[in-house]
Amino acid sequence: MTKTAMFAATVALAIQPSGLSGADAARPASGRPFHEMNVNGLPNQVGLSIVGVERDRMPYDLEIAGASIAARPRGSKGAALFGHDLVGLKLELKDTTGSRSTIEITAVGATTYWAGPPEEVPTFALTYTSAMHAEPQALCTANGNEAILYSGDRYDAERKTVTATGAATAGWFNIACSGTALAKLHLTRHTEAGQIVKTSAGERQAMLKMFTADVCGDGTSFTVHGQPLLWADANHVTGFDGPAATLEAVWTERGAVCLDTPRRPELAAAIAAHCGELPRCTNQHGYVISGNP
Repeated sequence: MTKTAMFAATVALAIQPSGLSGADAARPASGRPFHEMNVNGLPNQVGLSIVGVERDRMPYDLEIAGASIAARPRGSKGAALFGHDLVGLKLELKDTTGSRSTIEITAVGATTYWAGPPEEVPTFALTYTSAMHAEPQALCTANGNEAILYSGDRYDAERKTVTATGAATAGWFNIACSGTALAKLHLTRHTEAGQIVKTSAGERQAMLKMFTADVCGDGTSFTVHGQPLLWADANHVTGFDGPAATLEAVWTERGAVCLDTPRRPELAAAIAAHCGELPRCTNQHGYVISGNP
């Protein structure tokens, strides 16, 4: 991605029903959206749990440390799977009704971080099958079937908050589909796995509020898929690439502290009705500032 594209990257709501830009994926059994899974078999926010991991009928244990993915043979000394060898790995899932489904890694690729050193970030094409979908279906659908998997941060989909970081997230990993806020948080180095400058949970949450246009801070988004945006953070990890046509807002972990020109001007009245009148941006302090190109 070019430097210009880095800061004018489009903002996307990943799963419209859930309100969190996490995995642009439907729950295979019921169509309910989700953005995280647990390698130890705990159920996620929609009751979906991993009950087995296998490739070519051999069982594996899945390990996700930061953005590093490995599958190790269970109970044997066989070779672990990394990188392209993960193609064909299947996650066997079960929901609260006992319905089964399968997520399979069908391709492994790479992108690069948008901020800091342009290091490679592994990406994965994922498909799912279930009793309702015998033919493999793309798990990510908004910006192509490509996802980043990473651990170290947990999110509340409805409230658009960072609920845990670091050791408190043990066992959990995110499925961050391309073009979604969770992918953007990682590619802009605002995750435990991607940070080069230490960021707090509050700073990461401020970025999440900005990406999803959660102006009021209550989880309500005022943006659309594909909306261009500029942003810069107080840690100077990211910054505007040239001047903005208009300033949008200054953001903290509680949402916008001031608002000039919303990224979607036609939503100004709806924002005022929902949030009340916000002051114009003068000298308010926050973690991230957004602008309209």
